[in-house]
Amino acid sequence: MVNNKKQTFSQFSILIIIIGVVLSALLFLAIDRQEKQRLFAEFQRDVDERTVSFRSEIELAFGSLYGIRGLFLASTNVDRQEFKTFVTPFLSNLPGVQALEWIPKVTNAQRLKFETDTQKEGFNSFQITQRQSQGSMVRAKKRQEYFPVHYLEPFQKNRAAFGFDLASSATRLETLEKSRDLGLLHATERITLVQEKGTQQGFLAFLPIYKGSTDSVEKRRQQLFGFALGVFRLGDIFEAAMEKVSRKELGIDIKLFDKSVTKDKQFLNHHKLQGDYELDNNFIFQKTITNIGGRDWLLVATPATSYISARRTLTPYLGLGAGLVITIILSLFLQSNTNKRLEVENLINIRTSELRDREEENRVIVEAAANALIMINHLGIIENFNPAAENMFGYTHDEVIGKNVKILMPDPNRSAHDGHLANYINTGVAKIIGKGREVEGQRKDGTIFPLYLAVGEREIKQQKKFVGFLLDITKQKEADRLKSEFISTVSHELRTPLTSIKGSLGLVAGGVMGEIPEKALKLLDKAVKNTDRLTFLINDLLDIDKMQTGDMELEIKPINCCKLLDKAISANQGYSDKFAISLQLVAEAQKGLSINGDENRLIQVLSNLISNAVKFSPENGNVELSISLNGDFVRISVKDHGPGISEEFKKRIFHKFAQGDSSDTRRQGGTGLGLAISKSIIEKQGGIIGYDTKLGEGSTFYIDLPKA
Repeated sequence: MVNNKKQTFSQFSILIIIIGVVLSALLFLAIDRQEKQRLFAEFQRDVDERTVSFRSEIELAFGSLYGIRGLFLASTNVDRQEFKTFVTPFLSNLPGVQALEWIPKVTNAQRLKFETDTQKEGFNSFQITQRQSQGSMVRAKKRQEYFPVHYLEPFQKNRAAFGFDLASSATRLETLEKSRDLGLLHATERITLVQEKGTQQGFLAFLPIYKGSTDSVEKRRQQLFGFALGVFRLGDIFEAAMEKVSRKELGIDIKLFDKSVTKDKQFLNHHKLQGDYELDNNFIFQKTITNIGGRDWLLVATPATSYISARRTLTPYLGLGAGLVITIILSLFLQSNTNKRLEVENLINIRTSELRDREEENRVIVEAAANALIMINHLGIIENFNPAAENMFGYTHDEVIGKNVKILMPDPNRSAHDGHLANYINTGVAKIIGKGREVEGQRKDGTIFPLYLAVGEREIKQQKKFVGFLLDITKQKEADRLKSEFISTVSHELRTPLTSIKGSLGLVAGGVMGEIPEKALKLLDKAVKNTDRLTFLINDLLDIDKMQTGDMELEIKPINCCKLLDKAISANQGYSDKFAISLQLVAEAQKGLSINGDENRLIQVLSNLISNAVKFSPENGNVELSISLNGDFVRISVKDHGPGISEEFKKRIFHKFAQGDSSDTRRQGGTGLGLAISKSIIEKQGGIIGYDTKLGEGSTFYIDLPKA
């Protein structure tokens, strides 16, 4: 009986052991599989975290280009210093940015003037260049259009690229033309930067800037003004993104590839681990990063064996060791499962908290923005409305969230908005998206005001979002109105009575009212001269206004150069006689030369140059006028033998209201507008105005106009 019980117990024990071993083995395999899934999920989260950081770093870098475009759209003339001041904060805060540049479109007809103007800024050897096969820079070959590097910061660090014609590089030109035709930011494939001295790969990102309508490819090509260009170092951007992750070194080897090009050009960057390591190829993870400046990049991540081993637990082995006792096995399994669940939940909570922190950072950035920012979905419903927008429109954030953006528009834009948005969603034809233009807004109190609107498109969680950046231009419009009123006043309220005053003074001085005492006659003569000066000033102001508004009309026709100079000399002979200055025409060898231009306006320009030369010539001196050929242009020169032009005045000689001599010894006043007006007149006729000068020996002003 006892033996039977022992045998039964033994058989039961064996059965228990067998069941326990089987259950332990099955449990071990199940836990091991779960362990690998957990490890791979954690690995994916770490890689996703780096991917998000990298995309964020790239988008911050691209944001600098949209800022540059806004600068050029908001100003009619951005000079080099303004550009430097504007981009310096971006360069300080964005690692991996080699340079930020302004790339104008320069036609072959504009090339000479463009190079000459840049040289006058102090870059005496400047020219549009291209790189030879051996790497040296040479003067760019003749082509229909050039896209030279004109403004770039930091300048000294990137000086090698100054003047480089991007159209001379097939890789850069292809991307540039895509960006121009699509009207979107576009990045190049990997390139070796002109200014790169190491082995790091880089890429360029182009953002087109237009001056006018861009509703078709043809118009975008015609209205192209230039490009905001970012020069980026891939390695620096990638490493900066890695450093922003909470755990900098996790034992993950990452390679970056460009899927948009052939296989031999796909490799972009390699984030290598430090020291000796072995990779675990069982955990390779690939992540596609879409639309990086119109390109799709691929991130391939492989963990080191140390990364995996550091995250493995003894749970499967503990389960196997304790599997002989079913109760213990179940207990350990439940405990292990509970621990793993808590660990996973805790990790999820950490990642969720980090994502919330990141969303909070983005929210703070949006709310702190100085300009109004509004985000809507594809139905036109407002989803974000920052404090600057609240101040602009008078609505609170809660009052507009969830409502159609039409509440911020007056009619007829309000009625047409939904149709425009639906048309873009269905056809992809943009009327506002990706562009900037002036529109009208309507505040909560019903007042309508002008604003400048730029709209960008983003895809967030596979849904289209539209972000509008708005700037209140009420003050600018008011300034334009006051300017127009002032010009009207000058034209109608000043010129007419001034003409009457001048005529009356002339009659009195001529003896109509009887004989005038000599002292009174001198006063009348002075009054007549002052009315002349006022008339000149008014006419100059009106000319400046016509040029700025585009109302100046020109009658272009062939003109004989010698006859033109004869008329100019005759028109200014009386003025030169007052100062005992001789006007001499040195043009015997070029009698047959003709130019295309507006004769009256050219006489105006020559009169200004001659009168300036007379004013600054020594008494009993002479002013020489000459004609010569300059390639496809005819050069007309006016030379004096005066004191020359100072270095300080050279920088502003063609600016409005610029005057070089403010001393008491000036023999004749002036408005300071003559050279500015002359420059506009010549350039509108396709010509160039310039000068050569030497202190103590005189100056020669010249105009180059197309040969007839």
